[in-house]
Amino acid sequence: MGPQNPFGGFGGGSADFFDLFNQTQRRQNRVPDKVITVEVSPIESYTGIERELNIQTRDACGGCGGTGGERKVCNVCAGRGVIQQKVGNGFFQQIIQTPCGACNQSGYQVINACYNCGGSGVKPNIETIRVTLPVGMDDGDFYRIQGKGDFNLQQGKGDLVIQIRMKSLDGFEKIGRDLIYSKFMSIDELNEDKINIPHPHGDIKIALPEIIDTSLPLKVRGKGYQNEGGDMYVKLYVKHKR
Repeated sequence: MGPQNPFGGFGGGSADFFDLFNQTQRRQNRVPDKVITVEVSPIESYTGIERELNIQTRDACGGCGGTGGERKVCNVCAGRGVIQQKVGNGFFQQIIQTPCGACNQSGYQVINACYNCGGSGVKPNIETIRVTLPVGMDDGDFYRIQGKGDFNLQQGKGDLVIQIRMKSLDGFEKIGRDLIYSKFMSIDELNEDKINIPHPHGDIKIALPEIIDTSLPLKVRGKGYQNEGGDMYVKLYVKHKR
């Protein structure tokens, strides 16, 4: 039996470990994503939509170009943004890095703050963008738009991330690849052979069974989310006269 891999699924070597470490460092050095939530209805998911969004972000200050004003290299961390400290001795000596609190990890200190932004280097901005949200989008889906997030002097503009929140509307629901519709019927409608059901591609008529069991939805094959091969289910509810 060969030696076991102490790194599990990462491949089993120091190179893989440091590659993982470097990936983590790169993620930490990115500007944090700006995440917004967009509500869509099951019908909008069925057809796909274009939507105008008013996004409030932080942009670079025009007065100082995002620098915050006149500045100098931080004398605590020497411009590194982190403070390095050696611990241990001999063979077991290590270097520990901690964020520099004097410059908030920026590597510099503002000595003459910009009048427009008070030294922050950023200004609030509201931008209107037009986005296309695809057919079949579902609750919890994420869509990334590069360069439409917040500004950071060290890393530039971050990304905007749109999170989809599905909301039931006009009796429609989306469950996986299936389109669900709740139909409220009167006693008189139960005597009809067929009932009219709204659908994104136009109203459809479906036949009522001889024995109606409202606990079981009626299935309309192929009328769900077509790009996913889904069906439509009609839930029947009877409105009793008072």
